Amino acid sequence: MKLSVRTRLALLNSLFSIVIVSIFAAWIYFSAMNDRSKEFQNILKQEAITKANVFFYSEIPASTLQKIYQNNRQTIHEVQVAIYKAPFEEVYHDAANIDYVKENPQMIRQILKKEFIYFSVDTLDAIGLKYQIGQQDYVITAAAYDAYGFRKLKNLQDELIFAASFILLFILAASFFFTYYAFSPIRKMIQQVKTISASNLGLRVAKGKGRDEISELAKTFNTMLDRLEQSFDAQKQFVSNVAHEIRTPLTGIIAEIELASGSEVKKKELAKALKRIKSDANRLSELSSDMLDLARSEYDRSSIQFKEERIDEILMETRGELLKMHPDFHVQLQFIEPMPEPHQLQFHCNKYLISTAFRNLMENACKYGVDQECEVLLSVNQSKIVLSFENRGEAISQEEKALIFNAFYRGKAHRNKYQGTGIGLSLTKKIILLHSGSIELKSSDTFKNAFEVTLFS
Repeated sequence: MKLSVRTRLALLNSLFSIVIVSIFAAWIYFSAMNDRSKEFQNILKQEAITKANVFFYSEIPASTLQKIYQNNRQTIHEVQVAIYKAPFEEVYHDAANIDYVKENPQMIRQILKKEFIYFSVDTLDAIGLKYQIGQQDYVITAAAYDAYGFRKLKNLQDELIFAASFILLFILAASFFFTYYAFSPIRKMIQQVKTISASNLGLRVAKGKGRDEISELAKTFNTMLDRLEQSFDAQKQFVSNVAHEIRTPLTGIIAEIELASGSEVKKKELAKALKRIKSDANRLSELSSDMLDLARSEYDRSSIQFKEERIDEILMETRGELLKMHPDFHVQLQFIEPMPEPHQLQFHCNKYLISTAFRNLMENACKYGVDQECEVLLSVNQSKIVLSFENRGEAISQEEKALIFNAFYRGKAHRNKYQGTGIGLSLTKKIILLHSGSIELKSSDTFKNAFEVTLFS
């Protein structure tokens, strides 16, 4: 059976309390038992010495002492006393026929050596002590049942059991009450969380006025909801943008196909229609390719293969591939002094992804530059590689700088002038961040833009 955290805490607290109360009760009981033993030892010692003094120094016959013992034994637990002369000669015994101690020479020798011993015989307490008259050594033994002491112990035991049971029941009830009270904010939080779904992610859990762990949990949960809401909004915006970007070329393709399927369409018009269909199809292909790269950039870094590559070689290969696709583009690669050593150009990366990022930056610079030219400046400073992708063109406004790395965002000035998906710079930033680097847009003057990429070799 699965128990709730509240129930487990209450039971654990009760179990801990049981252990503590049990240890405390046991300590009280055993202390009382030890005190009883010491007190009764003193009583036996006093009784033994008193009877020995009466025997040796009074004129009362031994038979009279024995008769007194026999009479008292019928009503109370009388102390039985025996006196021995060293080495082992019985001088007096209250009742030799019912001897409790059963003395022997070895016991007498032990008492003479230690002068006092304490021991038990079944339920009886017994002592042996050395008694001296002049130069003669005697041994006195005394034994009796401590009825009063054991009765007190039994009463104490019953009281401890009753008190411990009452305390433990109280603690158990209090534990359940206080854990119920302590977990009430969590129960409220659970009820609030159950009302939150994808359709109302704007709802938040009440944080309360406290500064305890529950309040901290509520704040942390609300922070997580903020991130989820932003993520959902971004996904909705992403889906909306994708749908819009796909719908435009698809609408154009459908329209051109309907136009071209007419019976009176001339060959020249059909060629133009096919050219426009090809352009829209290429746009769809470019969009799907960018979306695939964007999805790859979202992978966990541990799931992507990285290896050592030369950054200058990647730049040269990327430049060659771009110029094959766009022969009218111009890309220049320059090293900033001092010239880096070959080992300084080594970079731990995923070649495909970093090449995609560089191509996007080169293509962007050429596409939006007045002379379709991109200048790539490469510098190495210790373990840091800095790349600057520059072009000459209309400076990007501060308002657009804050939005330029958002997926599907396209600048107002070039939105209708150039075709594009609006994914390139967003994809580029994700790739750079995936490589633990940074990218920043800088404008040195009103007619120059530069994307500065910093990587760590």
